[in-house]
Amino acid sequence: MTVGSPRYMQARYREAMAIVARYGKPDLFITFTTNPNWPEIQENLEHHQRFEHRPDLVCRVFKSKFTQFLDNLNKRQVLGVTQTYTYVIEFQKRGLPHAHVLITMRPEDKITIDNGNDIVCAEFPDRDMDPTLYDIIAEHYVHRPCGANNPIAPCMRDGKCSKGYPMSFNDETIIDHVRRPVYRRRRDGRTAVVEETVIDNRRIVPYNRYFAKKYMCHINFEVCATLSSMKYLYKYVHKGADCITIQASDTGDQTLDWDEIQNYLDCRYFSSTEAAYRLMTFPLADRSHSVMTLPVHLEYEQAILFDDDLPEEDVAAAVDKPTKLMAWFILNNTDVETRQLTYVEIPEHYTWNNREAVWGKRRQISKTIG
Repeated sequence: MTVGSPRYMQARYREAMAIVARYGKPDLFITFTTNPNWPEIQENLEHHQRFEHRPDLVCRVFKSKFTQFLDNLNKRQVLGVTQTYTYVIEFQKRGLPHAHVLITMRPEDKITIDNGNDIVCAEFPDRDMDPTLYDIIAEHYVHRPCGANNPIAPCMRDGKCSKGYPMSFNDETIIDHVRRPVYRRRRDGRTAVVEETVIDNRRIVPYNRYFAKKYMCHINFEVCATLSSMKYLYKYVHKGADCITIQASDTGDQTLDWDEIQNYLDCRYFSSTEAAYRLMTFPLADRSHSVMTLPVHLEYEQAILFDDDLPEEDVAAAVDKPTKLMAWFILNNTDVETRQLTYVEIPEHYTWNNREAVWGKRRQISKTIG
């Protein structure tokens, strides 16, 4: 299974949904984006170079900062204790990497309407109280002018902003009629001038004050308010890279025989940064829990794999070898405690010995689910 292929992404999605079935819906959807003006990048460029000339440098700096970001979330528990996380790395057309992260908090630290404003903010900070944060928000968290002020903006679709900006003013964070969070955006008079346009709180992208100031880049925080958005978010995170289809043909006016297999190739856009990221063997996706795929089959209809040149006795042994499902039935006959567990709960308490085809009791707590 090729990393990044549609089959790979579909498998990751199914595994992510298994985690959701065990621990519930995610609480935060975070997008961590590279800032090409990070000092670690700019200070290591030659005088004639730009960031796109050093994809290796961009990858190393991004990987270092993103790893630290995850540690702040999961080990230092800046926002509370996280139960699960999953992330996928993607690359913009200009090559900059960014990560989509889904976080599930423990029940005591769940994000609600009451405490949501402490974690996610969608307003300009007070310029006099914190000028550094104000400059960061004005540079990285403003949705650029669109609509009547800029009808050719990339976000425009059929004469409207596809992202919904400018948003409406709100005195408090609420849940709208389609169960989405509408963040607090007060009419407090705080503005900034961006591209000769006065911007107010209606065009601020939701962010977290601590992480915005610490990493000085675009880190979009969104609260996952309901279950209805769960599948969409996980499918979006695991959607994979953009694909194109091209036709390869000889030049000339002659008519070509239409052979779809010969003339069409499925191709992918690969930037130099993504190539460098893969060459450095940095992970393109990861999650907090490992997921064990458990087979389900009818009696005598299990899948059996063997080589054609195997001796007959080895083929017979492969036929008689129990599968994980069959070994679970055997375990229920020998271990009374197992009868209190469902099939998908078994990997949390038992390990699978593939050579002996048996389930063995775990000696310590494991982040493995079925």
